[in-house]
Amino acid sequence: MMAMRDYELKQLENGIKAFQNDDFSLAFTNLIPLAKAGDAKAQCYIASMYQCGFGVPVDGSKAVEWYLLAAKQEEKKERVSATAYNNLGTIYSTGMPGMPAHKSLAKEYWRKAAELGFEMIPSEWYQN
Repeated sequence: MMAMRDYELKQLENGIKAFQNDDFSLAFTNLIPLAKAGDAKAQCYIASMYQCGFGVPVDGSKAVEWYLLAAKQEEKKERVSATAYNNLGTIYSTGMPGMPAHKSLAKEYWRKAAELGFEMIPSEWYQN
């Protein structure tokens, strides 16, 4: 996880607040520099925007790219990586524009999410 300065923390807060208020253009503007700098939480929000088409065109490959960056940081605080792995599992379970379904990857990512404390995944989704 990157060490954040006060202005970066404020930028992250502003980006999340904009996202929660459906101002996705402002959210993207605030979050993308932080995501590019390595902030896992910002990466997760950017991925979600691409996954759902919030302020940007739906793009499965970009969503997966950003979720993987967040997930691989193994960030346990606020379960950011667990959330990223869960969302990767969801994308791969059904597929989406730019990303075909891949059931074995979905199970792998859901398993990782559960290992990191994500509790909303039924175990039968990822156990053989």
